[in-house]
Amino acid sequence: MNQQVPYTRHVIQGIAPGGFNGALLPVRSGIREFALVYRDDGYPRPDGSDTAPLGLRSVYLDKEYQPVTQDKKVSIPNNIDPRLIWWNAKPYMLSRYIGPRWRVELWPLNLTDDRIDVFDGWPHWPFDKIGNWKEYRMPFEGNWVPFEEDTKLYIVHYPRPHRILRVHDDGKIERVVECDWVPPRGWSTDLRGSTPPAQLPDGTWLGTFHTHSLKHEYHTGFYRFSPRQPWLVLGASRTPVWGPEDSRIQKPWRYGIPNYFPMSLQVEGDLVRVAAGIAGTQVVVDHLSLDDILKDMAPI
Repeated sequence: MNQQVPYTRHVIQGIAPGGFNGALLPVRSGIREFALVYRDDGYPRPDGSDTAPLGLRSVYLDKEYQPVTQDKKVSIPNNIDPRLIWWNAKPYMLSRYIGPRWRVELWPLNLTDDRIDVFDGWPHWPFDKIGNWKEYRMPFEGNWVPFEEDTKLYIVHYPRPHRILRVHDDGKIERVVECDWVPPRGWSTDLRGSTPPAQLPDGTWLGTFHTHSLKHEYHTGFYRFSPRQPWLVLGASRTPVWGPEDSRIQKPWRYGIPNYFPMSLQVEGDLVRVAAGIAGTQVVVDHLSLDDILKDMAPI
C-alpha cells in the first residue's frame, strides 16, 4: 500500500466463486445502488467446482456492496473485462471479445428490476479497426476505457501516449488526438488504461493506468488530464497506489501470482471508489480520498 494514498477494502461476497475483474455502475434505484458486471471464465475455481465458460456475470448490489438480486450470466459469450458507462443517460458496456478475431465491443445494457444484460437482438459495435488510422491492426489488447464529454463518446486508447478515440453515432471510430508525456521517475513508460475516467468538479478528468507486465505483476496509479481536446495530461501518481502486494489473499490465485486490476472508478465528494479484480479470484471495492490522490500527484 502507498502510505500517502491509503485505502479501505470491501470484498464482494455472494457472487460466483472465482469471479474477478468486476466493474460497478451506479444505478440508485431503490435498494439497487450499483450494477456489478464481472468476469467469470474457464480457470479452475478455488472451491474446486467446475470451471465456467469464458464470459461475464452480473448482479445488483446495495450501498454496502451486498447482492440484492440473483447473480446471473450475461448472455454474450467470450466477452471479458467490462467497462461500464452512462452515455446520453443510457448504460453501455465496453468489453473485450476473445475469439478468432480479437476485438473490443460496445454493448447497450438492459437494466431491468432483476437482471443486467445486453439487449437481445440489438445491434452492437465491434471495433477491430480505427477508421482514420490505416496502419493500425488490432493486437491482443482490451484496455480501452470510455468516457462521455459534451454528450459525445470518447475512448482512451492508451494513457501514454495519451491517445483519444471518438466513437461516432454510426459506430465508426477514429483517432482524434495523441499527446506524449513523461511519467514521474520510477514508472515504466509502457502504461495501459484501467478504469473509465471520472470528471472532477473543476472539469478535469481523473483516470487510472497500470504498467504492462507479461507476468501480470501490475502496478497501478492515477493520472489527471484536461477537459476537451487535446486532453493534456496534467499530473500522475508519484509512486504506485497498488501493486502485487495489494492483492495477496489466502485463496489460490490465477496466473500463478497475485495481481490487482481496476475496472471502474467513481468520485463523490472526497470519496473515490475503485472496483477491481484481485489475484484473478475476487472482486473488491476500495475507498480512497480524492485529496490524498491529488496531493500525491507530480505535475506533468
